[in-house]
Amino acid sequence: MDTRPPLPFEVSGFDPRYHDTLGDALGDLDLFGIEGLHTQPFSLGRVDGVPAGIKLVGETGGWRVGLLGVQDQARPGPALGADLRNGFVARVTRRLFEAAHLGFIFTSGDPESGTQARTVGVDLQVRARGGLVGTVWVQETDNEVTVPGDDRAWGLLLRYPDSTHDVEFRHAHTGAAFDPVLGQVNRRGADDTRLRYRLSGALLGTDRWSLAHRLEAQQVRSTEDEEASGHLTLALLEGQSVGGERLEGFVSGHREVLVKGFDLAERLTVAPGEYTYTRYGVNLSTSRFDRWLLGIQIARGDYLQGQRQDWRVTSAWQAADWLQLDAAFTVREHRQPSGAFTAKTLTVNSEMSLLPGWSLSPGVQFNNVNEELGLKARLTWRAGPGRELLLDWNRTVLRNLEDRLVAPLQDSVLRGSYRLRF
Repeated sequence: MDTRPPLPFEVSGFDPRYHDTLGDALGDLDLFGIEGLHTQPFSLGRVDGVPAGIKLVGETGGWRVGLLGVQDQARPGPALGADLRNGFVARVTRRLFEAAHLGFIFTSGDPESGTQARTVGVDLQVRARGGLVGTVWVQETDNEVTVPGDDRAWGLLLRYPDSTHDVEFRHAHTGAAFDPVLGQVNRRGADDTRLRYRLSGALLGTDRWSLAHRLEAQQVRSTEDEEASGHLTLALLEGQSVGGERLEGFVSGHREVLVKGFDLAERLTVAPGEYTYTRYGVNLSTSRFDRWLLGIQIARGDYLQGQRQDWRVTSAWQAADWLQLDAAFTVREHRQPSGAFTAKTLTVNSEMSLLPGWSLSPGVQFNNVNEELGLKARLTWRAGPGRELLLDWNRTVLRNLEDRLVAPLQDSVLRGSYRLRF
């Protein structure tokens, strides 16, 4: 019997064009999530016009309910006036007994095209004695513009964690015609199988360090052709201290079967074929410095037809009680028979807590591949739980053919939410 108190119903409005995180659109309850689900039929994405969104979450009669709707007023048509395009998502769950949950999901509409589109699904999660957890789910889509074919997706997740062992197995099948237009699919027409095992324990003779070993395997096979990819990764050693230091060394073997070639970069093509290669690396992080957290990741080895070396440096600095800075610098060096290139990315983000309830979060990112500089800033005012006002500003600066810096893209939006409980 479920003894948890029922959730009060909450209603909030939002602008679905500009939610860049799941929490912006769905709130902190995440009633739409399904553990082990590889598709996300709940992200409404960016639409045209001036849309309005509304969300309702709560509980009634033992059912937890999440409803999400959006209406987009597109450009007026020649005879019918405004073309209203709607999207709707419903997610309901119920505890069957102490260790089982049953859930349903339904989506309807396509605000971007205005065509008929639907997704229906059911999922069941069971927690057995001893800590074993199992989840199964099935979904099917019915879309007006989708090419006929396999429009179903299903998955299975099994996990057994305890203080020493953590075992997880998952498999997901996604049909080539499965298309939840209100969401996204990692890859259609594929079978994805994953296995992970982690063995952990305390270092002998000390209680400050814990050690672990991890094995991960994944295989993805196309249901339409012979294309496939897979890897087997062994973390030879994972160490973590009470003070926050982390150390990991790993080696991984990969196999790729490419039916079609692709471009790693401009004028650098990878030909179709079968490739096997091995990579290895280390990850280090420490918080020993005052108000500093530093991390280094290094990986190198073969990659497809040639070699690749990656390294990444990250840092977080609590400069003051009201200011935090985060930075990351990534370098990827590719050497293939058809050529070589080095991709570099620098990202700097910050958060400044101004007056009570106010915060400013500016950031910048640059990469040398397309010489694009991205600038962003978010000003936030939080008046209380579920009541906030945000001003987002984004600008992209890039180099044109005359070798001059131009800024053709700029976007800013003022959005807010106000949550009502009843």
